[in-house]
Amino acid sequence: MKHLTIIVPEGENNLSSIVGTYKLFSRANAYWKEKHSEQVFEIQLAGISKQVDFYEGLFSVKPHTSICDILKTDLIIIPSLNHNYPKAISCSMKNSSHGFSNIEKRVLK
Repeated sequence: MKHLTIIVPEGENNLSSIVGTYKLFSRANAYWKEKHSEQVFEIQLAGISKQVDFYEGLFSVKPHTSICDILKTDLIIIPSLNHNYPKAISCSMKNSSHGFSNIEKRVLK
C-alpha cells in the first residue's frame, strides 16, 4: 500500500484543492478495493495544527496527523495556496508552536 500525504497549510488557502484531492484518491481507493479487495492508498491529511479554519471559520479541516509525525510517505501533495503566498507562510510560522520540522522546511522552500 502506498502512503499518500496531503498537506493542510495554515491560513486562508484553497479549500477545494484539499477536499478535491482527498475525494479523488478516496474514490480511486474505493474502485480498486471493489475490483481487488484491498486499498491501494493510505491517505493522510497532515498539518501543523489540529484544525485549520477556512472562510472565516465557516469550514474547517482537521488533519489526521502532524507533519512532524510522518516518518515516511510515498507521495506528498501540496495544495494550491491562495494568491497571498507570503501571508499564508507567515500565518503558518506564527501558528506553529514547535517551529518547523525538516519536512516543513523542504516543503516551504
